[in-house]
Amino acid sequence: MKMRLLADRLAIKTSKQLLFQHIRNKPPPLFIPRHFSDTIGGRTRFYKNVGVRSVGAPWEVIGNNNSSEGNNNETVDSPISAGVDGTQSASGVINTLPNNNNKDDMIIQQQKKMLNPRKPSLDWDGTITTNPNWYGITLDGRILKTPLGQSLSVPSELLAWAIAAEWDMQEKYLQPSQMPLMTLACTALDQTASAPDIIQEQALKYLLTDTICYWTDPMEDRGLHRRQQDAWDSIHNHCSATMFSDAKAAVAMGVDEALLMSRSRKTKQSGLPHPESVLAGAKKLVESLDAWHLTALDSVTRGSKSLLVALASLT
Repeated sequence: MKMRLLADRLAIKTSKQLLFQHIRNKPPPLFIPRHFSDTIGGRTRFYKNVGVRSVGAPWEVIGNNNSSEGNNNETVDSPISAGVDGTQSASGVINTLPNNNNKDDMIIQQQKKMLNPRKPSLDWDGTITTNPNWYGITLDGRILKTPLGQSLSVPSELLAWAIAAEWDMQEKYLQPSQMPLMTLACTALDQTASAPDIIQEQALKYLLTDTICYWTDPMEDRGLHRRQQDAWDSIHNHCSATMFSDAKAAVAMGVDEALLMSRSRKTKQSGLPHPESVLAGAKKLVESLDAWHLTALDSVTRGSKSLLVALASLT
């Protein structure tokens, strides 16, 4: 009994300390063992000043190894690994870029197609209509590279300054989890632009088990069903009107209907039986996205477990 009272008092005291720290806008100290930070977080902060400057497009750097951005005195390698396990190798991660001279033209065309930003549209015909200015992030005056060695170039000065701010906010140890924009930008440059078909296929799979297509039976929980309706109806209506030719995605009410509708069928893979216009519309829009929008779509889809939520957020 005494031990329990002591434990309760300690818990209350700790909670008060955390609350007071929050009120004073001083977050509780984060203890990071040195060996853990060196392995997962990368390394200690090795730079003083962070900035932004105009640079060439990523494919210009790839196609011209003698450019100023390719000079080791002008660039700094990324301290962040390409893999999520602290190495350059991880499941589902491209860890090398093609460097065969015979493939340069193919790489450049792929980069131009995927990295030139464009508005998400069902009417995109494959032509490249934008020619944006590109901006790189500098650490002590040297252009920062991506984990795979490309120039960390983005087609927006505002985005470049936002990424620079993430680097400038790092204190003693570099924490990639605190740099979401940098992570997304590097993913777009190193992963999505090189293998968009893989990202597209992974995203489209979520449509067959889309979270917002599974509703609670109103006869079982009317309150939860009403909240789902308030939150999800507008998303379904938006996707139907803008992408699916007014067709509606299949919706399962309750557990029994969900199991019945998601069963395996002879002619189709398991999953919700969406109308063909829904599947075709989603596929066409996903395949029209540039690397920046596709990376954002993948991130939102994985986080929400819903392709419809991600599509609505882009359109």
